[in-house]
Amino acid sequence: MGNNEETKSVWSKAIPFKEQVQIFKRVLKYVKPFKVEMGIAVFGAFLVSVINMLLPRGLQFFLDNYLIKQKATVQIIIWAGLLYGLGTIIKALLQFVYQYLYALGAEKTLESVRKDLYHKLHSLGMRYFDQTPAGSIVSRVTNDTMTLSDFLGVLCQVVIGVFSLVTAFVAMYVTNKVAALIVLLFLPILGFVFWIYTQKSSKLYRGFRERLSRINTNLNESIEGVSLIQQFKQEKE
Repeated sequence: MGNNEETKSVWSKAIPFKEQVQIFKRVLKYVKPFKVEMGIAVFGAFLVSVINMLLPRGLQFFLDNYLIKQKATVQIIIWAGLLYGLGTIIKALLQFVYQYLYALGAEKTLESVRKDLYHKLHSLGMRYFDQTPAGSIVSRVTNDTMTLSDFLGVLCQVVIGVFSLVTAFVAMYVTNKVAALIVLLFLPILGFVFWIYTQKSSKLYRGFRERLSRINTNLNESIEGVSLIQQFKQEKE
């Protein structure tokens, strides 16, 4: 077995920003074959953000122009309710479609990465398997690659958040330009807080992945040791 430095997972090391960009580009290469699913999912997320902006605006229009002015007849109220309900149903369907397609693309990407990793393991020499614990290899193939799916999920939430932020700002700007510009001034502060959070959380997350790799390594070695102990016990004294 190698020493602790050799058996440490890459999660225990700090990744420079330049290397993070390179890793992101490599991930995009695996996502590219499923760009249709991802593209439709992103477009669906954009439509949901637009509907989230239009529904309150439509309700405001109904309240200001009909209900408050007491011009709302039964027919107008029914039509307003039907339109609002239809918009809610369309939003729910779009949410289901884009979440399903995005999850489908993420799982296919994960499958592609694991296949390449499996073929890579078969091309490695015996020295690698002699120096690297089996539990650590299993952790890298299963748990560490699973973080790719988590990353794509976070990326989806970021895209949705950006769309929601843009549409909310547009709606606020149409309603009150001064208030929208005041809110815009806080975006740099929000970006700075987000940057600090990513720096702190990524360090903790890498430590968590490293500890998980060590647990799998110890568990695998313990299980393998059980059969060896049983074999010694079965020997004749």
